[in-house]
Amino acid sequence: MPLLNGGTVVVAPAGDLDVPALQQVIGEQRVTALWLTSSLFDVVADHAPECLASVRQVWIGGEAVSAASVRRVQEACPSLTVVDGYGPTETTTFATCHPVTHPYSGGPVVPIGRPMANMRTYVLDAGLR
Repeated sequence: MPLLNGGTVVVAPAGDLDVPALQQVIGEQRVTALWLTSSLFDVVADHAPECLASVRQVWIGGEAVSAASVRRVQEACPSLTVVDGYGPTETTTFATCHPVTHPYSGGPVVPIGRPMANMRTYVLDAGLR
C-alpha cells in the first residue's frame, strides 16, 4: 500500500523483533502505519503501548486479536486507528477487516469484520456447505 500512495516501506531489522527495537524503528523511520502480528501487538500492549503514539494506523492479524490488548493500546494512543485484518495466509492478503471502535466495547476477541472491496467471504460448516 505505501508504494501505491507515494510512501516508503520500512522493513523490520533481521532477527528477533522486540519492543525496544520496534520503538526505535518507528521513531527513526517516522513510521505512520504498520502491520503487526497479533502476538507482537499483544507484547507491545503489555510492555510499551506508548511506542505506537506517533503511528496513525496499525493493522493486526495472523491470529485472534485480544480486546484487552486493543484497549491498553487505545488508552495509551487515543488517536491511533486499530484495524483487525483477516485473510488467507496462502495469498498474504486481507479479505476482511474490522476497524475497531474507540474505545473498544465488544467481546474478548475482536471480530474479523466484513469483506473488503471486491471480496466475498463464505462461512462453511464441517461439510463445506
